[in-house]
Amino acid sequence: MNRILFRIAIAVAALAVGQAALAASQTVTLPVKMTCPMSEPPVITLLLSRVAGVSEVEVSYDDQAATVVFDDAKTDADALKAVLAEFTGEQLGPGPAPDDLDDM
Repeated sequence: MNRILFRIAIAVAALAVGQAALAASQTVTLPVKMTCPMSEPPVITLLLSRVAGVSEVEVSYDDQAATVVFDDAKTDADALKAVLAEFTGEQLGPGPAPDDLDDM
């Protein structure tokens, strides 16, 4: 009986370690249109940091971007984009194609 319980405990521990190994920290930089350097970066930082799985947020008014570090087992870039889209009222796509950058 003790051997069976021991084997079950080992199997459960191995499963838990395996799932933890599958989760990875990801970093994504998202474009954000901001008009106020004083108020918008702190609000965007707060909104993104409240998403489950987000561990770090850095918002740059000068770069008009938010860099987010998150656990990909708990959230993804699309969820972060949705939070920003709700705040800014704009959908975030993949960004301009390299050829379109010359027109900017």
